[in-house]
Amino acid sequence: MSNHPIVPLRRRLPDLAAEVRSLASKSFRSAPRWGRGALPVVAWAVAAILFGGIVGFAAIILPPTGTFGIVAVAGLILLWVTPDLPAVPLKSVRVLFFLVLVVDLCVPNYYAYQVGGLPWISIRRLFTFCLIVVFAIVIAGSSEVRGRLSDSLSASKAITIGAIGYLITIFLSTFTSINFGATLSGFMEVVLSWYVPLFVIIYVLRTEEDLFIFIRTLGWCALFVALAGVPEFVFHHRFFLDVIPGSLRESLAENNPAFAMLVNSNPMRNGQYRASSLFAVSLSFAEFAAIVAPFGYALWAHGGKQSDRILGFVIALSCIIAIFVSGSRGGYVSLLVATAAFIALYVARAWLLGRHSLVPAMGGVLFASAFATVVLLISLWTRAHNMVLGGGAEQMSDDARKIQWAMGWPHIVANPFTGHGFDNGGYVVGYFAPGSLIPSVDSGVLAMLVETGAPSLFLFYLAIVGAILFGVREYLTDRSPRGAIAGGIACAIVAFG
Repeated sequence: MSNHPIVPLRRRLPDLAAEVRSLASKSFRSAPRWGRGALPVVAWAVAAILFGGIVGFAAIILPPTGTFGIVAVAGLILLWVTPDLPAVPLKSVRVLFFLVLVVDLCVPNYYAYQVGGLPWISIRRLFTFCLIVVFAIVIAGSSEVRGRLSDSLSASKAITIGAIGYLITIFLSTFTSINFGATLSGFMEVVLSWYVPLFVIIYVLRTEEDLFIFIRTLGWCALFVALAGVPEFVFHHRFFLDVIPGSLRESLAENNPAFAMLVNSNPMRNGQYRASSLFAVSLSFAEFAAIVAPFGYALWAHGGKQSDRILGFVIALSCIIAIFVSGSRGGYVSLLVATAAFIALYVARAWLLGRHSLVPAMGGVLFASAFATVVLLISLWTRAHNMVLGGGAEQMSDDARKIQWAMGWPHIVANPFTGHGFDNGGYVVGYFAPGSLIPSVDSGVLAMLVETGAPSLFLFYLAIVGAILFGVREYLTDRSPRGAIAGGIACAIVAFG
C-alpha cells in the first residue's frame, strides 16, 4: 500500500482493509486444522460474552429504553449483514402500515399499561413494534427495497440532509445532557416513532392509488378524531378516559405525573370548555386539525371522484369545528395561515396550467375579499379577536413565554452547539406553570435551542422549508392527482411549522 501523503484517504482505506483480510486469511490457513474448526466457535463465544456484558452493564446504568436501543442496534447490524432473502413480507408491511396509521390516529397514547420504572406499554407501541420488526426484515432481505429507499431519499437533498442531520444532533446532545438516560430514551423514541414510520411511508406510497388510499384513510381517521371532540365539548366530559378501568387509571396517575396532570387538569378558559378529544391537551387537538385541513382542501378541490370531493369538504369542515371546540388560538392561527397558503397556491396553479381561464381572476378576487373580511372580523369583533389573538388569559401565556426565554437564554449561550440534552428542556429552563408539578417550555424553538442547540434548529427548519418548497413545486408544475395532493402536503407542513 502506498504511503505517499497525496494518496487520498478514501483510496488508502480499501487497500488497508485488503491487507488486513490477506493477513487474516494467511494466519487462518497456517493454523492447525483443529484450531481452524474451533476459531469460529471461539469468535462467536467471545462476541456473545462481550455483548452480554455490555447489555448487562447498560441494564444497570441506563433506563429500559436505552438498554433496548443497544439490543436493537445489534439486531440491526445482524440484519444488515444478512444476505438477500428469496422472499420478504412486502404485503405484510403494507397492511401493518395502514393498521398502525389507524391505531396511531384513533387510539389515545395513554391507553397503556405501566410497570414501575418501565416506559408505557401502549397499544400504539405494540402495533408499531410489529411494523418495525417486519420492515427491518424487508430492508435487510431485499437490496431492491434498499435501493428504492435510497433513490427516494436522494430526490430532495434538503429534506434528507435536514431530517438525518436533525436526528444526529439529537444523538450528539446525549453527550452533553443533564440526564443521559432520559435523552437516550428520547432519542430511541424519536427513531422508533418518527423515523421508522417515515421510511415506511416512503416505501409504501409508491403509486397515485397508494397515495389516495393513504389520504382517504387519514381523512376518515381525522373525521373520527375531530367529531369525538364535539360531545366532550357539549357535555364537558372526557369520554376517552372512561374506557380505562379505574384501578389502571389510578396506577397510571400514581406512576406518571404527566398522566396525573391530564386527569386532574382544568379544561376551562375564559368560561369556555376546551375539548382535547383523544389528545392530552387542547392545543395538540387543534394543531392536528389545522394540519389535516389542507388535505381536505386538496381532496375537495382536486378529487377525481365526487365521493373524494365530498370527503374533502367534510374533512375541512370537521377540522374547523374541531378547532372551535378546542378553543386554541394556536389552532386558529395555523388554520388561517395554511388556508391562505392553499388558496394562493390554488389560484397560482390555475393561472399557470390554464392561463385562458377566468378561475385565477375570480379566485384572486374572492381570496382577497375573504381574507379582508376575516381580518376585519378579528379586528372589530371582540369575541373573534379573543379567540384568535387572545384576551387577558392569553396575555398571561405570552408573558410566561417571555419569562421562559429570559430563563432559557443563559443556557443557550452556555452551549449553543449541542445543548443540554434532548427531552430535558423543561428541567433545564426550570419554569413551572402555576399549579404544575412538572417544568415546561411552551416554545418549540426555545426547547430546541436549549435541548439540542442552534445546528439542530437550522437542520429542522431546513427539512421543513425543503419539504414545503418541494410540495409547492410539484403542485404548480404537475397536472396529475399526485401533484394536486403535493399542494395539500405543503400547506399541512406550513400549518405544522
